[in-house]
Amino acid sequence: MSCLGVHVYFNCGSRIGPLVLGFRRSSTLASFHYLLPLEEYKTVKRFHINVPRGGIPGGTHTNEVSGEYHNIPVHDIRGHEDEFSLDQHGFQVARDRNRDTEAALNALPAESFNDSNLVREKYGPAMEALIRNTLGAETVRIVLVALYQPLIMARRC
Repeated sequence: MSCLGVHVYFNCGSRIGPLVLGFRRSSTLASFHYLLPLEEYKTVKRFHINVPRGGIPGGTHTNEVSGEYHNIPVHDIRGHEDEFSLDQHGFQVARDRNRDTEAALNALPAESFNDSNLVREKYGPAMEALIRNTLGAETVRIVLVALYQPLIMARRC
């Protein structure tokens, strides 16, 4: 029986490279954008300002430059979640062991996730607590809540 490899891309100084882990699961190909490791970022802080175009007369919205990488294998990691860590892979899967009403899992019913105020007031603090408890962080602050609407395809007549 053959194993598939998980390609986790990481940014290490001036190169981006794959970390391969083997396991049997389904996969798909995807495209990703990664911040390019420009020399400028060593002395100039990166920024991105979320204001409408024209909101900063004569200004620039960002100094971030990213590269697009195509056909990156993305694998189903179900059953292998504990094999990934933030320090080693740049992400990790966290399970909210807290089952009370303050838990992220119980913070909001699914139908309430289209209300950014409710997400900010209820889900935000629950996620901060989950991140704080999972990573052992002293302080966690969610600075942006962005709700993305699904793309609705109109049926042609």
